[in-house]
Amino acid sequence: MKKNNTTQNVIHNPHEKHIQKGVITDINIPNTILANFSLLVLPHKEQVSGIVEIIKSKKNIKLNVVGTITSNNKNSNINDIHIYGMYFKNTSTNNTSYTTEKFSATLTLDQNWKGIGSFFYENKKIKNILVKSRIG
Repeated sequence: MKKNNTTQNVIHNPHEKHIQKGVITDINIPNTILANFSLLVLPHKEQVSGIVEIIKSKKNIKLNVVGTITSNNKNSNINDIHIYGMYFKNTSTNNTSYTTEKFSATLTLDQNWKGIGSFFYENKKIKNILVKSRIG
């Protein structure tokens, strides 16, 4: 895989792996958290892996994800983070039947891990989400 110099703009030290935490919020409803994430960033491999927790009214969905960091050709200070994962969804009232559901997200971020994106889960695509870095 060809290394792309733009990936380094999103990473403060392009050669050190680190944990990046963040929050995804609804652009139309301020302060409404849709999901939290904690990703291990491997800049030299242009990869991420970690956990996403989707916030729901009854029971949150927590899943493992993997993904890539790619250059955004429109702006050299912006990168796209693509993450994917799968989780089990209960389909019965007595917890005996489950289906496998897919999750994916594309986050367009600046070097401070702020930006916009969209994600897909439970056959729903949520667009125009805000993404920001979180400390702690």
